[in-house]
Amino acid sequence: MLVNIGGEAVLRSREIVGIFALETVGESPITKEFLDLVRTEGTAVDLSGGNPKSLVLTADKVYLTTVSIGTIRKRANVSGDLEEKE
Repeated sequence: MLVNIGGEAVLRSREIVGIFALETVGESPITKEFLDLVRTEGTAVDLSGGNPKSLVLTADKVYLTTVSIGTIRKRANVSGDLEEKE
């Protein structure tokens, strides 16, 4: 299933490794170090215009978006794609 994560960016739900709220993890020194690293490496894609709410992690990119994690989950869960499967 395709999931719009903000702007014109669309990912396959199976590509999404994790979705993180930056208000929760953004203050962590480790998160700041990680974001500095991916920006330096060129693997960060800023869809937020510099004011991100969420971080969407894939195997090869980190997307910063203004779309909340709740909204991204709702978009992906139309068919239950991000739910844990047993």
